[in-house]
Amino acid sequence: MSKHTLRKSACTLALLLSCLAFGFGSAFGQSQTFGAIGGVVKDPQGAILQNANVTVKNEETNKEMSGTTDSEGRFRIPQLDPGNYTVTVNATGFAAFTQQKVVVEVGRITPLDINLTVGGATSGPGLTTRDARLNGHPHHPGPVTGHPILDDALASLECRTYATHPGGDHTILVGQVLSVTGPPAGAEPPGPLLYHDGRYRRLPTR
Repeated sequence: MSKHTLRKSACTLALLLSCLAFGFGSAFGQSQTFGAIGGVVKDPQGAILQNANVTVKNEETNKEMSGTTDSEGRFRIPQLDPGNYTVTVNATGFAAFTQQKVVVEVGRITPLDINLTVGGATSGPGLTTRDARLNGHPHHPGPVTGHPILDDALASLECRTYATHPGGDHTILVGQVLSVTGPPAGAEPPGPLLYHDGRYRRLPTR
């Protein structure tokens, strides 16, 4: 091989290495421009929560980004400018979680593992223990969630949404029972209730 050919090959190799170095440097520099927030969302018993909504808001610019937890309860919100963020997590059947002053640093994933508490004020869309629709119907807050339970119910279940699955034109909910209550031992069961025409009614007894 001639000296000219060797010099040409050496120059080509040097140029290739230079381009690769520049490319890696640019990619690395870009990855070091932002930070991220990531972690796992669980319920009070430590079970993972999927499909929980996670929103982060920059406390200086008010810019928001959001995501949802995956099948393992994990979330990651990338491409965040450095600064302080407010993190909010919402999941059906649980109280909203909010944490302020979560610091995001360049090139780093800020860890944030979250354990949600069972929501106590709301049960379904707008139904609370103070809801006017329950007027005239004795009720009490559930022992775990605080959701309204009718005093005359033969039995009651407190549940939370454990998982959701698409089912065509509807969503299939899988629930986890948190508490079960029934009439006191030895008590005569009250008559059944029937909800009809916008209010609760009693079935005639035989």
